[in-house]
Amino acid sequence: MPRPPRKTRTTPTPPPEPLMFRKPEAAALLNCTPRQLDRWIAERRIGVIKPAGPTGPVFISRAEIERCLQAWSVPAEQ
Repeated sequence: MPRPPRKTRTTPTPPPEPLMFRKPEAAALLNCTPRQLDRWIAERRIGVIKPAGPTGPVFISRAEIERCLQAWSVPAEQ
């Protein structure tokens, strides 16, 4: 009688990267303080998402963080 096929072990897949971040997480990614991030939001230098209206939580998209990092980075001199 033939043996059933062996079950192979698979490595667990890492969880997907989040698409939106809260202010403390975004500040850490931008290497600034949450207070500085609040200033940039007030100056409209960073776009935010407010799904619950003006008094609800604030989220910053991954695309916005990447845009800021690319726009604000200074190339190294050679």
